[in-house]
Amino acid sequence: MDTKEDNKDVQLLKDEMWSRKSTSKIQVFDGKKRVDESDIIKKIRKNNTREKEIVQAIKREDELA
Repeated sequence: MDTKEDNKDVQLLKDEMWSRKSTSKIQVFDGKKRVDESDIIKKIRKNNTREKEIVQAIKREDELA
């Protein structure tokens, strides 16, 4: 199989096409109120902690039963 002509019609993009960086910022709304990103992280951590507490409580109940 001759592959010498495989990329004959291929055009490569210039390096500067790959160096763009996005500076967009994501805004999150809880209802109508804008939520700060740090608040979101706090909520995630709180939910993770609460989830662990629930799992431990279920395990204790299973052990008692």
